[in-house]
Amino acid sequence: AALCWKQREGRIEFQSESRMYRFRACGPRFPLSSKGFCVQTLNGQDVRVPLKIKGQARLAWRGRQVALLVENFVFHVDWPEPIK
Repeated sequence: AALCWKQREGRIEFQSESRMYRFRACGPRFPLSSKGFCVQTLNGQDVRVPLKIKGQARLAWRGRQVALLVENFVFHVDWPEPIK
């Protein structure tokens, strides 16, 4: 689904097709680096798509919900590998 997001005075707002979410960012930024993968279909076959994310993060909250807000990030995707 498409997401639309805005940052205003320490608040982060993002809206999906059906809901609006508002979070308040707090605390200092810290470095974040993570590796993982997602699975997608390519030519009728499931493939594993390795990815890396590097950036800065900080905590954000909405009522009693806590989130990790990733800012200034670089998203790198490698070529797909067939799943065996």
